[in-house]
Amino acid sequence: MNIELNHSKWKMYDFNDIFTEYSKSNTENLEQFTVGKYGLVPKSSEGYSYDVQKHKIFEPNTLLLGIGAEEVGVSTMERGCVSPIYNTFKISDSFDSLFLKYLMPIIISQNKCRISHISTRRNYEIEVSELSKIQIALPPFEIQRKISSLLFDIDNKIENQEKLLNKFKDLKSSLLLKLFPMRSHNIPSIRFNGFTETWEQRKFGDIFKEYSEKHHEELPPLMIIQGGGTIRRDESDRNISFDTANLYNYKVIHIDDFIVHLRSFEGGLEKSNHNGLISPAYHTFHGDNISSDFYYPYFRSKKFINIDLTPHVYGVRDGRSIDMNGLKTILIPYTSYTEQKKIGRLLLSIDKTITLHQRKPFHLNFSL
Repeated sequence: MNIELNHSKWKMYDFNDIFTEYSKSNTENLEQFTVGKYGLVPKSSEGYSYDVQKHKIFEPNTLLLGIGAEEVGVSTMERGCVSPIYNTFKISDSFDSLFLKYLMPIIISQNKCRISHISTRRNYEIEVSELSKIQIALPPFEIQRKISSLLFDIDNKIENQEKLLNKFKDLKSSLLLKLFPMRSHNIPSIRFNGFTETWEQRKFGDIFKEYSEKHHEELPPLMIIQGGGTIRRDESDRNISFDTANLYNYKVIHIDDFIVHLRSFEGGLEKSNHNGLISPAYHTFHGDNISSDFYYPYFRSKKFINIDLTPHVYGVRDGRSIDMNGLKTILIPYTSYTEQKKIGRLLLSIDKTITLHQRKPFHLNFSL
């Protein structure tokens, strides 16, 4: 797609050249909509007692503005009704409504202070007379169509990628429930071929031993990223200062060992991706003959965080802390190292696929 962005061809229009206000009562019992973050959203009628007959009808190619211009939406093909708090404006056929769908939230935001005022009900309402004073620069109609088509294509690619990403996340959640035994069970509902032994429940402190190793200033200082393991501080874009003179007191963490902070962020447990140094405020745990790829997704599961760990977390909100002695008493699943490795590899491959799709670039066939 070739888009010639020659600004000499753009033209200034008054708001009233593009939009004409109208108001039609809902006499047809049309579907109710509201303006959401990503445009018009159907609104369930359940639980609402107001008279929908007082709602406003909106036609295709309509600009909708909510109280104080907080909500901005454009209907391109939709037809329905909205709350009477909305102002509705018909878009002239000379302009591409899809292009205006992307543009108008920006225009309204830039002029918000000018077009809204406080009403007698202490609410911000739209000053329609001020809307007429807004000027909007627009390219020729065919350029509007090309730009809106490009943006629409990007939106579709984002939506499709998010759907695919959510499928892999749902797959992982489902597997976590099936690859680990349910409460009071000692065999998972699905297993790899060749494994028949019953699983055990062992205390966290019996599988993982806490250690504290210091005086290794030669190792790189690390940062802990919730859900992302560790990264070297010198490779991070975060400007977090620390006193290098105190590195002798920092704790050593070995690759694939677990890090626990007293503060309970998303469970508080992380797996190290490096050999390095971490703050002495953290607790470090090592397990012999265990697969960290097996235990890491379990420690980040809702079951572990919301059920197993919760009795050993105290405090409120950001002040929550984990009782280390209590943590060590939590019963966690245990099976042979070979089976752990199999399960760990599968879950790790799904994680890598999720990460790949999160970072996957779009390939758009256009030029400016």
